[in-house]
Amino acid sequence: MAGKVDVLPRWVDPFKMADQRASLDGNVPFSCMQRLDDAGLRPGGDDARARLEFDRHPDGFGLVRIGVRARLLCVCQRCLGEMNLDIDRRSNLAIADTQAEDTGQKEGYETVAPVDGRLAVRLLVEDEILLAVPDIPMHEDTADCDNEVLALQVTPDAERQDGPRGNPFEVLRELRNRKD
Repeated sequence: MAGKVDVLPRWVDPFKMADQRASLDGNVPFSCMQRLDDAGLRPGGDDARARLEFDRHPDGFGLVRIGVRARLLCVCQRCLGEMNLDIDRRSNLAIADTQAEDTGQKEGYETVAPVDGRLAVRLLVEDEILLAVPDIPMHEDTADCDNEVLALQVTPDAERQDGPRGNPFEVLRELRNRKD
């Protein structure tokens, strides 16, 4: 059973979806993703696009395969200029039967825990986007960086051209050894 929807629902019953081997394909509005804004990320295009495919593992537990695509705007940590960040992430997740279920039981899978038997689809999509953001976002090529800012950066080679640096405590040693 495949379901293409314009906007993904907030909640689904993941166990029912897994039993039916159902899928969802749709958008999640950036306006629903407050944590992206909190992380300094802004929409760089249309809504995030996601596809969720539910299934059962041969061992009986539920699975959800999720693919997420989004374009975000963030700050390049090299040049401090604005940059596009394209997200394309795929994950395979095991659906825990209870929130207290041991995640180690489903070897090879991250575990997602439904709340009161419901899976928060939009939060899951937001989680996947946040997990795909690099710790230090930078333009892939320095040619895309702001050249004025790059010119102001001090490089290790530039420090060596200024000559060797003395010991910062040398002044204190001289003051201590000075006889008044």
